[in-house]
Amino acid sequence: MFLIRLLMVAATVIWLSGCAHRAAESTPHNIAVCQTGTGRNTPPELYAMMVNCVQHQHYAGAIQLYALAGSYSRFDALRIGSPLARQQHNLMLSQALHQLEPEQRDTFWQLLRAALENREALAATCQNVMQTGMPGYQNNYSDDPQWTAASPEQRSLWQTSVKGYLHCPQG
Repeated sequence: MFLIRLLMVAATVIWLSGCAHRAAESTPHNIAVCQTGTGRNTPPELYAMMVNCVQHQHYAGAIQLYALAGSYSRFDALRIGSPLARQQHNLMLSQALHQLEPEQRDTFWQLLRAALENREALAATCQNVMQTGMPGYQNNYSDDPQWTAASPEQRSLWQTSVKGYLHCPQG
């Protein structure tokens, strides 16, 4: 239990300081091991990047990718509003997690839970997702013909998606 708690604290500190991304950028053999997602990445791409981060024990990056992918897929599910879109929101995460070894999945899930239960870490995660912004891709991964491009009115839906998915703190 002490080791898990120590890992959670270390991951949170590294993640909050941004060292995880700088370390990956400054070490040539780590290039592309754990990439940072952008608004142009679809949820399936972001989840694949998350899996890669977990497999290379870059948990801070994996947590950020989890937050962004889930917020994007929730946003898509809400703006499309179809049962298929809601199912895909849940299915994508499940499929990504099943690509991991059980030990990897358990470790990631414990660190993720700790980060999302830590008010400061959660606030930083929410801020990072909001700074990345609304998706800039056309949703073609869901094969849902009801998809329409994001309109300015959907900014509120975007904020609702992020805050609802991550349970962001008020303020």
